[in-house]
Amino acid sequence: VMFAKPFPVFSAKLNALATAILGTWLMGECEVNDCEIDNPNPNSTEQPPPIGKNQGVLVKRCRFLEESNCASVCVNSCKIPTQKFFIENMGVPLT
Repeated sequence: VMFAKPFPVFSAKLNALATAILGTWLMGECEVNDCEIDNPNPNSTEQPPPIGKNQGVLVKRCRFLEESNCASVCVNSCKIPTQKFFIENMGVPLT
């Protein structure tokens, strides 16, 4: 939360880079990519959602999912707890 609130773009980019580099041993090959940022006013059609340049991570082929052969294990043991941790403890929203 220390960097997420005053520097949200920097924090998102740093987390994406660190995850892509350090998470490779667990998840497999990862790459930093661009991602759509949730529109705070979804009913507005004035402008498309902004793009977060280098703020996303694409896991090309997750080792954890391959070994478990179960999407439910992936979602409940990895994805949801990770999203919860980053939102609550780091102040960085994930999708």
